Amino acid sequence: MPPSATATAPASTAPASPAGKPATTSASPRPSASATATSHPAHSPTRPRALSYATLRTITRFCHSADPALTDHHVPQLRNLEDASHHRELTALVMPFAHKAWADLQNPDAGAVRFDHDHYLKIWALTEPRIPADFLLLDEAQDTNPAVEQVFNAQRNHAQLVMVGEPEPRLSS
Repeated sequence: MPPSATATAPASTAPASPAGKPATTSASPRPSASATATSHPAHSPTRPRALSYATLRTITRFCHSADPALTDHHVPQLRNLEDASHHRELTALVMPFAHKAWADLQNPDAGAVRFDHDHYLKIWALTEPRIPADFLLLDEAQDTNPAVEQVFNAQRNHAQLVMVGEPEPRLSS
């Protein structure tokens, strides 16, 4: 799968937006010498482009979860880094960038990371909203991610909940 974003090589650069604009900041974490572009072959997952991809995938996995905080288990497995020690190393590289990207997303009008639907939905879900309704219907429930499902189920104390969906989704023509 091709990366959806790129990053520039200087240590003072955060992950780029998917549009390719680098997000320069003065407080960006510095990658270790092993993460520099010159110490790894072009296919290496620690190249800036791969780190940017892993960072954005980490944010997406967090947004799709019901978890209240961004943690190590949101870092995706990457090809050639499947074993535990390599994944721990990747996690150590990605998490500072992921925390910085998530902080950037808290200010969508001035942030450098492209603000998507998943981002505002997760930010809203983290407020533990109460939907003022007597009855809530969730259609296509089989496609609901854990973040939306958690918000929906949290309304159980004051609303009747109905989930509609197919137990085994299929393609329709």
